Amino acid sequence: MFFGKIKEKSELISSQKKSLKIGLMGPWGYGNLGDAAIQTAMIQNLKKYLPQAEIVGFSIFPEETQKRHHIPAFAMCGVPGNTWWIENSQSRLIYLFYKVSKTIREIQNSVVRKLFIPVRLPLEFILECFAVFRSFRIFKDFDAFIVSGGGQLDDVFEGAWQQPYALLLWAIISKLRRTKFLVVSVGAGPIQSTLSKFFFKTALSLADYRSYRDKNSKKYIEDVLRFEREKDPIFPDLAHSLDLTPYHFVSSCEKLNHKVVGLSPIPHRRPGMPPGLDSKDDGVYQNYLFQMVEIVKWLIQQKYKILFFTGQDPIDRPVIEEIKSILHEQGVSIDDGTIIENPTTTVNQLMHEISRADWVIASRFHSILLSLLLEKPVLALSFHDKIDSLMRRFCQSEYCLSLDSFELNQVYEKFLQLVACSEQVGEEIAQENHTCQNELEAQYRLIFGTSAT
Repeated sequence: MFFGKIKEKSELISSQKKSLKIGLMGPWGYGNLGDAAIQTAMIQNLKKYLPQAEIVGFSIFPEETQKRHHIPAFAMCGVPGNTWWIENSQSRLIYLFYKVSKTIREIQNSVVRKLFIPVRLPLEFILECFAVFRSFRIFKDFDAFIVSGGGQLDDVFEGAWQQPYALLLWAIISKLRRTKFLVVSVGAGPIQSTLSKFFFKTALSLADYRSYRDKNSKKYIEDVLRFEREKDPIFPDLAHSLDLTPYHFVSSCEKLNHKVVGLSPIPHRRPGMPPGLDSKDDGVYQNYLFQMVEIVKWLIQQKYKILFFTGQDPIDRPVIEEIKSILHEQGVSIDDGTIIENPTTTVNQLMHEISRADWVIASRFHSILLSLLLEKPVLALSFHDKIDSLMRRFCQSEYCLSLDSFELNQVYEKFLQLVACSEQVGEEIAQENHTCQNELEAQYRLIFGTSAT
């Protein structure tokens, strides 16, 4: 059920035009398959509702976006966080400025590096002006610019001058170009910097349409940004609208003849993670590894096969390797097919692997969401309110434990309960999936002003 009042008819994007050009922005392309699933869902539905539209991506790694989604793409932010604008420039002077700035940033001696700040800052200001100018030039004849995704309203990575600044920049460019600026089913938080709060609040105030993926996100924006718009609706995360038809799922003859548990470990509180996700005490992460190893050993004793999968492969894969290494050191046999492990670097691969599991134990929001989308009973080890909210919506709070405080016996007890109640749980999940998809269909009709073709 969505919240907030919306108009029955909308002219956000005119479906009557013979040709449309729509920009789609998100922090996709660096390995987070949750963001990739959201953008895949949006692209699928754009093609479904507005088949005449030309879609242009704005992402962290444009080359990867072009490769995966077969659409033209540009960088969503400028330098120094993204060098795409520099690398695609034919100006030798701009490239020289970039090389000097990069060299200064890489000076190891902090005292010497600070001495060069008066040189570096003017150069980076010029480089950013160049990137902004290029951004404005390419942003021509766009009918709409859509921002969607879970991490659009946070400053965890790189602070105010990355995602918050990029969102404000494109909001301003959209207004200058008289282009509709839409913020669709976004999540929010954490937002720590005062400057980030200013950037986000200004960008949201410029939006022609705003919706949030859950009540917690909307309330967070109201409380932290002091930005209250009662009529802004709440619609589910866009990944709920992912079309499952294109994906390769396991046929009955390919299905493993064993009970399979999908397990998706994460680098929980590992030193070196971004602020708020890390811990100065390596003991927290080591304890997490110990717990994951014990869960794997217990599942093996219960005659289950373990299917490892990752929602963010570049940082999750090393955790799996550490778990396997500890199991090997403890003399646990894992080379007899007990552990199943295949690459999960694309949404297609991830969906395929999850489909092979009978039950799932996971912590990442979209690893849980996509498992629910495939109607898999899930035991969530939660580290964030957004996960609690998702499990609550699906009437699965009974199977949601705190990642920071769970006991191993709790996991064993809840998992056995989940297995025993699988049929009932499956029915609850299927019913809520249907509800989410209907709500998102209503939002797509609201935005695009048309029925699907």
